[in-house]
Amino acid sequence: MSTSVEYVYSLVRGWEVFKHLRQLEKTQWLSFKEVQQLQLKKLRALARHAYDNVPLYHRNFEQAGLRPEDIRTLEDVQKLPIVTKEELKAYTPNKTVAVNYDIRTLVKGQTGGTTGKYFAYYKDARTISHELAALHRFRSWYGFFGFKQTFLRLFLYYAPWSKEFKSFLMGWLVCDRSQLTLHRYSQWIERFCPRSLEGSPSAFYALAKFIERAGLAKQSLRVVLSTSETLFDTHKQAIESAFNCRVFNHYGCNEISTIAQECEEHTGLHINAEDRIVEFVKGGEVVSTGEAGEMVITDLENYAMPFIRYNIKDVGVSMDDLCSCGRGLPLIREVDGRSSDLLATPSGDLASGDFLAQFIVFRDQRWTQQFQIVQPSWKELLIRILKDSESATENLEFILRKIREQLGGVKVMTEFVESIFVPPSGKHRFVLSEESPKSFD
Repeated sequence: MSTSVEYVYSLVRGWEVFKHLRQLEKTQWLSFKEVQQLQLKKLRALARHAYDNVPLYHRNFEQAGLRPEDIRTLEDVQKLPIVTKEELKAYTPNKTVAVNYDIRTLVKGQTGGTTGKYFAYYKDARTISHELAALHRFRSWYGFFGFKQTFLRLFLYYAPWSKEFKSFLMGWLVCDRSQLTLHRYSQWIERFCPRSLEGSPSAFYALAKFIERAGLAKQSLRVVLSTSETLFDTHKQAIESAFNCRVFNHYGCNEISTIAQECEEHTGLHINAEDRIVEFVKGGEVVSTGEAGEMVITDLENYAMPFIRYNIKDVGVSMDDLCSCGRGLPLIREVDGRSSDLLATPSGDLASGDFLAQFIVFRDQRWTQQFQIVQPSWKELLIRILKDSESATENLEFILRKIREQLGGVKVMTEFVESIFVPPSGKHRFVLSEESPKSFD
């Protein structure tokens, strides 16, 4: 389907966004058990469709000795094998796109290439409409994402315009961290006084530092929506201080779209449970509540190219408690980023890069612009530092001491660099570990 035809066709289907949005605004107040009943109904329908129409999942059902009618509880989905991005990439589109869909009518997308591996996926217009509805349900929790914003995002989603212009209109912070870009964004914020901005925490931090250095007047935002990267507590504190705002964490990915987001209570991230099932696994088994595990997602909406028990390689921690806001949507306690974003210790434990961010970036904000930690093995670390001043050297001993306290007997090397590579997705990766993913095998 050509871009222009696809654009007009999808706008005509805009009613589906608002229809599903109204449903989600009601179902979020169901009890937790009622939400699970809704999930099970959708799961059983998806299982039948995938078995009948998607060769990969037909094979997976057969190998597991299951038929769609054997899915009687939500836990029964755990009997199916977990699929990975690498596996789906190898079989797409011949064995992953449903045979009862014409691939020429589908919208093709691809992951951002954060890990250097692009992955193509397919969705139909209905799926995209439901994803937009879920996104706007979450945004509406902050009190000002109404009809106009919903239509604007729907309109721009398909518009054949530049990414930068779309971002300008929609309030996304797409920031390459160059002085020119930071200057342009600071002028834009001062001129238009947006109530909210959405973007990566590292981009917001870079912008905050630029405004501070340039001696510009600080702008007050009502809400900053953090997405695309792991939101460290230290990032959150810095952003709230710089922009005098509240920061909310949103979690999703290109192929699945919206997965979870914080509400005004900041209890955890509410799962978009009417449309997604989220499991937490380690070694192929579901972990106990409160234990870190790789998140395995079942997308209950995408029938064109189903994702059933898809391991997105992000690590999270589940929780049993429900939020005091009254919504029956289950919670993710925290999202720690990709399994390779964690640091492996000699004792076999895992540590978040957040503890290093506290010391490298936020201990003295005037000596470093950015950093990246590379861990080729549990025995050694390389810290790349984009320094801001000559005082950087004076801080190294403090940093090395903190690393040894946290990680034990690890050889630590430091390197001052002129730039740190950012992948095409624009997501800065604070940690690149070859060792930590092995902990979840």
